Amino acid sequence: MNGVLFLLPVLVVFGPLFPVAGPIYGFRALALVCVLVAIARLGRWVWSPLQRLWLMLGVSWILVGYVWLLAGSPVSGGEMLGVSLGLALGVSAAAFGSGRRGVGALAGGWLVASLLVCAISMWELSSGWHASNYLPSYHGALRVAAMKEGLPAATFGNPNALGAFLVLATSWTGVFWTDERRHVRWLALSALGVTPFLLVAADARLCLVLWAVVVLTWIRVAKRTAGRRLFIALVLGALCIGGAYQMLFVQQIGIGGDLSAVTRVNLSAAALWAAWQSGGIGVGPGAFEYYLAANPSPFATHGQVNVHNIWFEVLAQYGLVVFALLLLWVGRAFHFALSGVENLKLLPPMIALVGAAFVDSSILDAPVLWVHLFTILVVAANLWSTERAARPAPTRSQGKPRVDQV
Repeated sequence: MNGVLFLLPVLVVFGPLFPVAGPIYGFRALALVCVLVAIARLGRWVWSPLQRLWLMLGVSWILVGYVWLLAGSPVSGGEMLGVSLGLALGVSAAAFGSGRRGVGALAGGWLVASLLVCAISMWELSSGWHASNYLPSYHGALRVAAMKEGLPAATFGNPNALGAFLVLATSWTGVFWTDERRHVRWLALSALGVTPFLLVAADARLCLVLWAVVVLTWIRVAKRTAGRRLFIALVLGALCIGGAYQMLFVQQIGIGGDLSAVTRVNLSAAALWAAWQSGGIGVGPGAFEYYLAANPSPFATHGQVNVHNIWFEVLAQYGLVVFALLLLWVGRAFHFALSGVENLKLLPPMIALVGAAFVDSSILDAPVLWVHLFTILVVAANLWSTERAARPAPTRSQGKPRVDQV
């Protein structure tokens, strides 16, 4: 089973480019295997508080989504298929939290996936090649202009999606930066060194800042002083070189201005407006763009219809209840990450999760989001079960002595 866990992050790299049958591709098939294995292991599930809250979130989210579909949502169930499978995968994490080997397999999968994406992106930059799913929503002159810019996207179809993956992967590969195995350590540091240049090349400015925050958080979590000095040198050097390169890159291809930032803020405001207009029940799974087209918001979105903000996207589409449960789960996860020295390993992935949710317009349906959440849940279950096993067994209270014993 550890091999299956190892392959989960790796198959994220290929996504729909690895078809199996209909809407089921490689990652989804493997996720189904995880769910079925978890059902077979039902008696060995680790029910941490974070896992119980996830179960509540998952049931509520799926119920709301399919009620909308049955009520005649304006879109098909494509998004709900991905969301439902991702939520079920998260529930199945309870079956894999009792051993460290599963955690190690997942971390190793993230490292291999990160190296694969870095290699594909470097080839993309050097050769001008792009995957068949590159910028699928771009057509005509817009697509020609985008192809000339040549921003890398690896296999994710969009430079922002590439940036989100690199940030999320960095939050897991940090565990290998001080690994005792030299070859593993240098592989992880190689991915770390290449990542900021790829983020600059993809014009993923927000991701570059988020990547630096994640790396600095790992520095704080790291135990070795020598390792910290190495990390600080790498981060500062990469930021200085990357910042200078980005200035030249922006000048060369003419990217600039803050219209993109204003549009994203207005899209978030439009999502809040849609949630308010719906009375807090949402407009249906995947239906925000249709709602915005039929009901123009008071905020100028310049033709953009994707929220680029998973939190407000969930609020606008699935309503206040699911949104509140999602925020409650995120808050509980942060509380758990800060509740002990060992648990701090979950802090970089949680920071990456919150930040990446503002980057990619389609991350709610992206495999990388659900594997990231699955990994958080598996690691949290492992840490919680280890902590519980280390607690001393409670002693029975002797109570008050009887009168005849005094």
